Amino acid sequence: MSIDSLSGLGTAHGLASLRPTIAGTNHVVSAGHYLAAQSALQILESGGNAIDAGVAAGLVLGVVQSELVNVAGVAPIILYLAERDEVITISGLGCWPRALDPDIFMREHGGAIPEGVLRTVVPAAPDAWITALARYGTMSFSEVAQSAIGFARDGFVMYPLMADLLHTYAEGYARWPSSAAIYLPGDVRPRSVMCSSSPILAALCNTWPIARRRRGAGAVSRA
Repeated sequence: MSIDSLSGLGTAHGLASLRPTIAGTNHVVSAGHYLAAQSALQILESGGNAIDAGVAAGLVLGVVQSELVNVAGVAPIILYLAERDEVITISGLGCWPRALDPDIFMREHGGAIPEGVLRTVVPAAPDAWITALARYGTMSFSEVAQSAIGFARDGFVMYPLMADLLHTYAEGYARWPSSAAIYLPGDVRPRSVMCSSSPILAALCNTWPIARRRRGAGAVSRA
């Protein structure tokens, strides 16, 4: 049967899609980027649990989809513990430093929050991921971070939307030399076939567990 015939058959029978329904006999992963889903599946195939896989996927998204996701941003987490029939949340939300005087925005910026450091919260995602692993995971941060570190160190092929967004907002990225060095190397706007990498991000992923152990765990609540 030809593809054209199959398409016609699907229309005749009211099928919404000719793509197969995703199913698995052991586990299933869904993520916003195929490399994140692949990395999470590899964790599950190697014996990790859903928490291990979720953290691995979140870290990879912060590398391969960094125009939308920031590994130094927020990561609210909802966990369902089947053995307890219990839902648990890890806040994963950043805040401004305690020393910040909130009146500074009225006093010096006319009530607006300017771009740059003053718009940045204390990174919460790393703490949320490490907390989830420490309390409910079975693998170490170093183990689940290997895919993210590899993509950051060795590079990956941009998908079209990432290239389009970086191209569209290139002037904004160019304002910050550290961002331009990663996203606009050689002052060239990206194309979807380009390979992108971030050695600095790879190094950060390697050092987060050490920094986090020095300051303690994050906040957890039960639904």
